[in-house]
Amino acid sequence: MSYTQEMIESLIDACIEVGFFDAQKEVLQASGNGACVNATYIGLEVLRRLGIEGSPSAWDAMVMNEEARLLMMEQVPVDEWPDTAWSLGVNAKTKDANGVGFHAVIQTREGIVDLSSVQFDRPHKNINVPMAMFVSTKDFSGGEIHVEQHGTHYVLYNKRGRTSAALRTANGFSSDGKLGHTTNLDWINTILREIE
Repeated sequence: MSYTQEMIESLIDACIEVGFFDAQKEVLQASGNGACVNATYIGLEVLRRLGIEGSPSAWDAMVMNEEARLLMMEQVPVDEWPDTAWSLGVNAKTKDANGVGFHAVIQTREGIVDLSSVQFDRPHKNINVPMAMFVSTKDFSGGEIHVEQHGTHYVLYNKRGRTSAALRTANGFSSDGKLGHTTNLDWINTILREIE
């Protein structure tokens, strides 16, 4: 395992220990908005301070259960799906209340780090997504990232260069942005203390 992968594992473990993912769930439940912009900023800063280079990256995202994936492959119209087939995602057509129409992640030389994949978790709909994900560049396929775990399909597609630049000025992409009642800078310091 490389130093970068070790530090990413340490970052994810520290985020679990300090309640970072639980805070994201609370924000999502309270406002209906995801926390990918804040999570990406926080993760980038922690990794930077640990000597790991990364950059913010904006993608369209879709997460679905196995039943929905099969129906999509058969090109069954969504309005004909049974209630047990479920998918959700974000793209330019499905902006959240903050106007964010992409999913922000961290891109390193070795892969993608998603510190807000937990926002897609819907166990009651058979969509079980881990709190965070690391996907190696070895797993990229034609500019698309597709991970299948426990009957849930997580797909990042249509990486958007211009949106990646706009991400840097998005609300929450700064040290004084807030995730819940805690500033991004406080999260950064708390996570770093946990890693040390």
